[in-house]
Amino acid sequence: MFLSFTTPFMFAESKLEDFLKYHPKDENKNDAFLNILRKKYINNYFPDLGLGIYLDINLQIIEQKDEILEGKVVSQTSDGIFVSIYFFEKIFISKEDLPEISQMTYIYDEDKKNKILVWIWIYKDVKYVIKNEEIVKFKVIKYDQSNKLIKASFNNPGLGPVSWWK
Repeated sequence: MFLSFTTPFMFAESKLEDFLKYHPKDENKNDAFLNILRKKYINNYFPDLGLGIYLDINLQIIEQKDEILEGKVVSQTSDGIFVSIYFFEKIFISKEDLPEISQMTYIYDEDKKNKILVWIWIYKDVKYVIKNEEIVKFKVIKYDQSNKLIKASFNNPGLGPVSWWK
């Protein structure tokens, strides 16, 4: 994974970029990255930079293209679906990257008082609803550096709400 972060060296802040290997067996991805970075940069001396003192914990992590990740649906719009993982909430699945034959509709919320926008996938005349707060699997398409947004897709077998594939 590509990682961009800021850390002060000898009382001057420096922006660094690094590639890190992450082992999925680690339970908390954010903690795993911080531990790797602490070991690599804190209390180590770097020529032309100085001694690493501390890390800014606001990490910018860019997922690799074609990586399959799991997250939670946070909101849906007429343009697509926003998903969050533990520490990053700017993941977007556009309507063009939803499964073939997907459409937007409105359903009542759990209290049956308000209508909310949702996307549905129609497969063999069955409608599969994508609900907010639902756990989903998605494929990373690319990282949009200018918007600091991961563009992702549900448009492959096994992707979308985990409940669809049980």
